[in-house]
Amino acid sequence: MDAPSSGVKNAAGEDFSKYKVDGLKNFLKERGIQLSDGGKGKRKAELVDLCEKAAEMKQAKLEDTVEDYNKLLEEKLQTEDGKLPDPKTLIAWTNSFSNIPEFTFGDLYNYLVGSEEYSEENLRSFKSLLGYKLYRDGHVTDLKCCPAENRKFFFFKFKVKPTERAKTEDGQTTYNGFIILKASGKVHSAHCPCKGGSDGCCRHIAAVLFDLQVTVSNNVMSTCTSGKCEWKRRSGNSDYATPLKDLRIMKAEFGKSEKNPIKPHDFDPGLSSFDPVLMRVKLRRGLQQLHPESVAIQFLPKCKDPVIPEPVVTEHVSNNANVERFETVESVSVYTMKEYAEIFKCQNNISINGDISEETRQSFIKFVTVDKSQCDMICLKTIDQGSSQFWYDQRSGRITASNFYRVCHMRESTEKSNIVKLLMNYCPMEHVPEQLQWGHEKEIAASDLYRKKISKKHNEVNLVESGLIINQKWPFLGASPDRIRRCKCHGKTLVECKSLFAKRNLLPGVAASDKLLKTTTGFKLKEETSWYYQIQGQMGISGIHATDLVIYTNKGILIVHVEFNAEFWQQILDKLQLFFAKFMVPELLTGKILCEIRA
Repeated sequence: MDAPSSGVKNAAGEDFSKYKVDGLKNFLKERGIQLSDGGKGKRKAELVDLCEKAAEMKQAKLEDTVEDYNKLLEEKLQTEDGKLPDPKTLIAWTNSFSNIPEFTFGDLYNYLVGSEEYSEENLRSFKSLLGYKLYRDGHVTDLKCCPAENRKFFFFKFKVKPTERAKTEDGQTTYNGFIILKASGKVHSAHCPCKGGSDGCCRHIAAVLFDLQVTVSNNVMSTCTSGKCEWKRRSGNSDYATPLKDLRIMKAEFGKSEKNPIKPHDFDPGLSSFDPVLMRVKLRRGLQQLHPESVAIQFLPKCKDPVIPEPVVTEHVSNNANVERFETVESVSVYTMKEYAEIFKCQNNISINGDISEETRQSFIKFVTVDKSQCDMICLKTIDQGSSQFWYDQRSGRITASNFYRVCHMRESTEKSNIVKLLMNYCPMEHVPEQLQWGHEKEIAASDLYRKKISKKHNEVNLVESGLIINQKWPFLGASPDRIRRCKCHGKTLVECKSLFAKRNLLPGVAASDKLLKTTTGFKLKEETSWYYQIQGQMGISGIHATDLVIYTNKGILIVHVEFNAEFWQQILDKLQLFFAKFMVPELLTGKILCEIRA
């Protein structure tokens, strides 16, 4: 760097106006400040301004941090039994992960955000969960393993591409760091050379941990095939410009199955789910309510026959999220229960002020029909469940399995309007209760622990999320199990996860003791519990006659197997049909309770 000859010095003690252009560039380079195109096209005044700002922030030279790095490294390599070797000195690196410890999402979460002491540092580390997007986009370019001699610790070195620039602060193409894992699966320490990686909680480290967790999980799933577990780089990113027609448009969210990506060249703006019949029905009905003598009503054609439009939407799905192959399938038009009611009212000239006869109720029940393709489409489009508006829309007006117990145990004196409001989704929760939020968050951890446990006992296990299941026989009912397990030895099994917030620090069997019976062979779910009603309903609707109930607390999980009880299902089915005909149908056709709420 050229030293200034004279001039006025700034607050940092430097007169950058006397520097030559190359001297200014070197000053910035030595402090890890990258310039696009090496600073070409930048005027000297701009470079001077950048240097002054770097000096004001006391930006240190990269070589000045060596001493601090060595001190930090010393701390990260220290254990109760002594000091671990510097990862840079290890040579037996391999991409074979067959013998590494189990590393679960719980271990990942506990390291990044789950420490018992809540601090500002933990809050900062929470942001590192954004590293899932880096993993999802293929920024982890290399990951190798090297166990310690005593096999109490396992070293992992990684390379992660920068997120928003071509090179790192010190001019490298990747961030090269390390992670040390204990034999228990817990993270001992981690380091990344980025500015935020000194505490071991940057997004680059998070991306590697997500990659490691998926790799280990795949290893567990493939143990029955005796396949060798090797780390493989995830595809998905490109260093070069990509033609528009080859772009894969999707949102990366951890814990959810990858959505079927949209390919721009497959999009046809001429195709639409617009339903002219339903539009006319809603318009006519709305005008009649607002102004029965409206002139516009005279020009709207009357709908006399039920018309179910032909498929009008083309959707693209992948039968395997890990294979970049797409199949074009024809979607079907599906209505909500409220839309069925609107069409039925228009066709039968039903007055919202009149009583609904028993004959009309039964006619409406027969009117609501769904075929297999419609059931499949509803299930497919509601996999996100609570985060899907379509899921809420399809549930509204149906009796869902989580409410079967409440419906079946109503007394004559019970105010029926309250449960009708619930089933019609008239009063959605503005704020999710803490216990429900906790249960939703722990569902991923519970299913992950469940997967590991059953993979040791079953062949070729596959665990997938489920959407809203509708049965053609009873389209007014619905069920949303948490997972569906498929294995070669037992076929399909439903999986229902229950996370007990109030008793989260107890053993699962103790926490759920009021709902379980202890037998000589284990635990059995009591028939008089709401869980039993829900699970039997899910099996009855889905046709899958076996369920694994997974009870989760901070102490682990308990798996209780539940078999289908056909006699019990028939008993509750009769009660559900009666309730739907007597209370739900009148509200769907008149909306009296809704009018009272709005009034």
